[in-house]
Order: sequence, then C-alpha cells, then structure tokens
Amino acid sequence: MNPYNKQKRKYERINENITDIFTIEARKILQNKGIYMIEDKEHTDNDAENCNTYEITKTMLKPLLNRYRRQVIKARITGDRQQLYDTIGEENFEELNDAINKVDYLLNQGLISKLNINQKEDSLVIEYNEQMERLDRIYTNMELCASKNNKEIDEQR
Repeated sequence: MNPYNKQKRKYERINENITDIFTIEARKILQNKGIYMIEDKEHTDNDAENCNTYEITKTMLKPLLNRYRRQVIKARITGDRQQLYDTIGEENFEELNDAINKVDYLLNQGLISKLNINQKEDSLVIEYNEQMERLDRIYTNMELCASKNNKEIDEQR
C-alpha cells in the first residue's frame, strides 16, 4: 500500500512513471520517423509530459534510467528486481520509491500551483524541496553501492 495515497499500491506510481518515460521515448522515435499511431500528425497532442503521471516525478526517475537502464529493463521484463537491487541497493530503491510516492502525493495536493507562484514558505513547497534533497542523497548512495558492487565483482575475477 502506498503510505501517502491508500488508493494506490506501493509500487504503482514508480511503475507508471517508468512506463510513461519509455512510452514517451518510443513515441518520439516513431514521430521522428513520421509514424503516428492512430491519429495523424495534425491531431496528435505533442505535450505528453504531464499525461497519466507528472513531469516532475518522471524527471526524478531519469537519473535512474540514465545510469541503470539495463537493470531496470531487465527487472521489468522478468519481474525479478534482484539484479537491480544488487546494483543500486534494495534500500536505495525503496527510498526512491517512497520519494516518488511522496512527491506524487504533494503534486495531487496542489504543489504545482505553489511552485508556479513561487510560494517558498508553503508547507508543500518546503516538503517538496526536502524530497529533492533526499533524492540527491538517494542517487549518491546508489552510485556508492554500484561502485562498491563493481569493485567486488572485479576483485572476484
């Protein structure tokens, strides 16, 4: 269960965000080749960044996909997250998932409007900024874990 939104499952939002990122990437590749699915070019909405999931949460996940794309894809295809956990650390993945769930909740509470009017002292904005600092720590910890695991693999060879 998602602790911030009881109507969502624990991994639902991270899963949907990653799916949306891959979908947007595939859509851009197809459209760059002049291929439009179902609707022709004139009827296609080019702004897909805030459909289904928020651009902010997708942006939060881009470092994961940029650095560990192969492991994420394998976990999604096989349903086995162990290689991803072995690379980045299970605790780091869980922290990332929690941060995504928290920010998604904040967005549903009106965070975007608070950010747009630059209300720095608003509790939503303060919590969002804390989550962004947390996100930096999570990615730093992932890098440390991946480096440590790569070093151990090299030593075993």
